[in-house]
Amino acid sequence: MNNEDKDAIDAITDEANAKVQKIDEEFEAKAKDLHARAANLKNTLDGKKERLEESRRSDGESAKGLGVGLTIAYAIIGTPLVGFGVGYLIDRSLGGTTWSGILGLLGAGGGLWFAVVVLNKTNK
Repeated sequence: MNNEDKDAIDAITDEANAKVQKIDEEFEAKAKDLHARAANLKNTLDGKKERLEESRRSDGESAKGLGVGLTIAYAIIGTPLVGFGVGYLIDRSLGGTTWSGILGLLGAGGGLWFAVVVLNKTNK
């Protein structure tokens, strides 16, 4: 092999090495860009997950509060009505007017007592 061939081979090799180095640099730059984009997307996804979890916690607390409120409302309204209804049926069968008032008042007291018990249990 003569010097011209060696020089031509060295020139081709140097040119190929330069192209490979340029391709490697471009690859590294694209890999870093891709890594940065992936990290940004991961942070965005983590933020969305945190907001969703906070929303779920808030919804759970709201549902619990709504359940307690409805339980108390039904107790305060329902038990006097049931007491009055049972007293009315007794009065109607016996022909008096005493039991509907008495059982209505007992139902009101029982409803208030139940509401206090539920609130105390909820606040613990």
